[in-house]
Amino acid sequence: LPDDRSLEDIVLLAEGASATADRVAAVKTLERLAMAACHKRGYEGSELCDIVQALEAILPDTGSDGRVLRAAILALRRLGGSLRAMNSDLVADVGAVLRALARMGSIAGADDDDAARLLVDAIEEIGRGPNGPFLSCGLALLDLGRSALEHQNYLLATSALNKLEAMAWERQPLQPESSAAYLGLVAHFWTDGGSAKRRASASLRGVRFVGSRTEHLRRARDTHYESGRFDTADQLQRMRIGQVAAHPN
Repeated sequence: LPDDRSLEDIVLLAEGASATADRVAAVKTLERLAMAACHKRGYEGSELCDIVQALEAILPDTGSDGRVLRAAILALRRLGGSLRAMNSDLVADVGAVLRALARMGSIAGADDDDAARLLVDAIEEIGRGPNGPFLSCGLALLDLGRSALEHQNYLLATSALNKLEAMAWERQPLQPESSAAYLGLVAHFWTDGGSAKRRASASLRGVRFVGSRTEHLRRARDTHYESGRFDTADQLQRMRIGQVAAHPN
């Protein structure tokens, strides 16, 4: 594995580069380092976090040239796919890749259709196992969608919700343990108000639950509270209160 100083040098060179091509080259260098590390004998699945963080560090600010962002998304997609192909138990590094993709929702341009599609597809591809999506896939889509909503990137947020809806439809009627990520993002839409709330309501009409919806909302709230997603837990509580008020019986 490259040491911290080597990674820092790559990041500094990329940050000081004036040409987009130089930043893209830095992304490809980090991808090669990560691929080499994960194919090295003795790799145990938790050594790539520093490289993934270095890759995130060289990304441009929101609204900048999207070519660097798209190069980073594709690099992480290939890396995540390689990890999954090697061993489905490489949880730590796969999780690092998924979390990095989710955080990229904060810098994707609001009108960058390609970045939105690439982000959502990459998360689904990496997070889908032989028996359906892994829990980490749903949580990454939730984090991607809520970050996009915070930055008023409704195209990306809706793409994430569409994917979570598709995953929910596959598992209907939903059990409480498989609805937390979906309901978490729906709650962020619902509490955003206006058209976003209308989209959340339409989504809920198309999904069936085992038991009452309000009980699912309570369980999802508790799940996100326990995992430290306090903002999502709060939005679920507000939505639950609103749902109970609208349907008291």
